[in-house]
Amino acid sequence: MFPAWEERWDLKDSASRSFPGDHASVLLIWAYFMSFFARGWRLLLVWAITVIGILPRLVAGAHWGADAFVGGVFLSLLALAWSCYTPLGYHASEWLEKVTLPITSRLAKLPLLGRMSIVSGR
Repeated sequence: MFPAWEERWDLKDSASRSFPGDHASVLLIWAYFMSFFARGWRLLLVWAITVIGILPRLVAGAHWGADAFVGGVFLSLLALAWSCYTPLGYHASEWLEKVTLPITSRLAKLPLLGRMSIVSGR
């Protein structure tokens, strides 16, 4: 759009070869996870945030479209499948609860934090 600016300053990143987009993968993992819980306009908002988050890397030239849409989707679907549809997610959450139990039991004794369901376990 502004070729004189691009000649003077290096405004645009450039990708010489294709690689899976890690930003797209993380955003898509978040969107898939949130899609389990969001409905209606909230689901639309989740996917709008995801697309808006992916676009700057494409516009800046750091990724090609195939990086975000093929590599990002593949990696995020693989992560979603392993975490939600295998016992791995269950065992990881069991381990995380066991490791954080001393901290959460102490936090549950505090007046305001004790009422939060993430701390009290209710």
